[in-house]
Amino acid sequence: MGRIVAKDVEIAAASAAAMRIAPPKATVESGSAKSPTSPAIELGTEVPSTTMQGAVSENMVESLSVPTFRFGYTVATNALDDLYKKTK
Repeated sequence: MGRIVAKDVEIAAASAAAMRIAPPKATVESGSAKSPTSPAIELGTEVPSTTMQGAVSENMVESLSVPTFRFGYTVATNALDDLYKKTK
């Protein structure tokens, strides 16, 4: 019926645990531990951005050029205040 119940969560958790793969072991080379998820990159090396990283960067820079305006105004709520007092 479209509702998520406890049984659904238990089934999803069990299937996720069954599909889980053990992460590769980190290796220690020349006295420094390297991240098992990223390749070895020497300091000072330029790494080109992915297409997604480039798009995010461009959009963030463009968002800085969008003007932002803040304004405020007074709203008279006398009639609402009177109605509230009557219902109270």
